[in-house]
Amino acid sequence: MIRLIQLIHIKYKIFILFIKKTGIARSTLWLWVNEKKFPKPIKLSPRITVWEENKIQEWQKAQLL
Repeated sequence: MIRLIQLIHIKYKIFILFIKKTGIARSTLWLWVNEKKFPKPIKLSPRITVWEENKIQEWQKAQLL
């Protein structure tokens, strides 16, 4: 259980850094998720949503092409 919490924390932190680095608003990001322009998140609980780091990296690479 502790390992899962650490993993969630690391991935969440990376997501927050992604938002800060790109300047994309959370509302825009959720719009893109709904429009299938951004990877679908994984809902761990009603208050915890995470994204797979590799899916975000793939999305970033695709934006550069």
